[in-house]
Parts: sequence; C-alpha cells; structure tokens
Amino acid sequence: MALSFKARLTLWHLVAVVIILVATALVANWALSRAVLDQMVDEAVLSLAEAEGAALTTSPRRRPRSPGSTSSSRSSPWTVGSSRTA
Repeated sequence: MALSFKARLTLWHLVAVVIILVATALVANWALSRAVLDQMVDEAVLSLAEAEGAALTTSPRRRPRSPGSTSSSRSSPWTVGSSRTA
C-alpha cells in the first residue's frame, strides 16, 4: 500500500518533531544534572533561605495598612456585622 504525498509529508514532519523534542529533553536533562552536580541550585536556595530567616528574626511581621485606613476595622461600613445603620 503506497502512501500519498500528504501522508508521507505528515509522517516526515512527525518524525522531525519527535527528534527535536527528544534532543531537547536530553539536553535539558544533561544541563539540569550538571547544575545539581555542581550544586549551583543548592547554594542559591540555601542563600535565599538564610536571607529570609534573618529578615524574619530582625523585623516583626505586620500587615501593611493602606493609606487612609482607620485603626479599627469596626468603624468600616463594609465590615460584616457592623452596628452602623444606613
């Protein structure tokens, strides 16, 4: 059974795409393994964790307030259960 030109062209295109995807996956796998072996990723994560830990111990965590906000949420007309009447 002979394939038509369109079918052969589709198959060749499929083969080319599969080859490109396999090559890309192999290169990405090799690059990631080199990065892990060289511990570039580990050092960056450790550095970030140390910086975040130091920032947490030096300053207390507070919710930022928007400009013009009041000190109490009860005075807001949008609060559920508010005692204000319209």
